[in-house]
Amino acid sequence: MNIAELRTPAVLLDQRRLEQNTRSMAQRAHALGVRLRPHVKTHKCVEIGRLQVENHFGGLTVSTLAEAHYFAAGGFTDITLAVPIALGRIEEILDFSLQVDAFHVLVDSIRAVEQLSARARNRQQRVSVFLKVDCGYGRAGVVPGTGEAVALARMLHEESSIEFRGLLTHGGHSYDCRNREEILLVAEQERSVVVNFAAQLRKEGIQFPEVSVGSTPTMCVAENLSGVTEI
Repeated sequence: MNIAELRTPAVLLDQRRLEQNTRSMAQRAHALGVRLRPHVKTHKCVEIGRLQVENHFGGLTVSTLAEAHYFAAGGFTDITLAVPIALGRIEEILDFSLQVDAFHVLVDSIRAVEQLSARARNRQQRVSVFLKVDCGYGRAGVVPGTGEAVALARMLHEESSIEFRGLLTHGGHSYDCRNREEILLVAEQERSVVVNFAAQLRKEGIQFPEVSVGSTPTMCVAENLSGVTEI
């Protein structure tokens, strides 16, 4: 059979290049001293996910609850849902969190924190939560350093039904860059904005273990990830 004989739609994968790409990102994470939590939204394939986490701690990033369920069924037990939660899905989020070892969700509003924490308390559960930070992309997240952002972080830190996991940002505007130099500028912005905000919060007694950053362009060129724990 040749390509012209395939029924469409069909997916064609260059396995050598796929494996080379996963190894390359894994090596970068090790060299930069961070944990790798790869995103699976593009391929939605358990086998590729396993290649991505090879020689790492095994955590994944997803964009939907459907992806979370699928990868959990494939044996993945540490998953981050990397978009701010939809309030209508809170019960499903809490149900799913009981099925895996670790399920981390994102918030960027007081309303989301209030509703999530209240429902978790009612169920006598504790949920792991990242605060989504806007590093310049402008699509979602709190503006770091503002009073509103600090207040929201404090709510997460003090709420008994929430484990405040940390800060997460995504330099999505890196996809608009035209060359390596422009991407490097966004990569440093992505890192410094969230690391500086983390330092501010910790000085105010608000503690958390993780600072998570990443987009494909920035992580392919980043030279300094000091202060970051995972990409």
